[in-house]
Amino acid sequence: MDEVERSLEYQVDNGIRYGGQMVITPVVEESSDTLVVLGGCVDGSEVVLIDDGEERAPDGVDQHPVIPMRAVLANDGSGWRVNENALDEDASC
Repeated sequence: MDEVERSLEYQVDNGIRYGGQMVITPVVEESSDTLVVLGGCVDGSEVVLIDDGEERAPDGVDQHPVIPMRAVLANDGSGWRVNENALDEDASC
């Protein structure tokens, strides 16, 4: 969580925003009463990075506009929580 907060603070401090649309196509790879593993693809080809008013594609999107995702959700009895959420930015779907 600290890494996410630092990243968001950096973006605010440096006038960085994102626009456009991201399309997520999840697929259930595994499930039980207490665990769900989602795979699938994230299409970021319509996402733009806005840095000081200038728009451009985020780094790496030109090489891999549609990338694999993986999310692991678990229920310990108090509700569902995301235990893992990863994007493979160096691969393509």
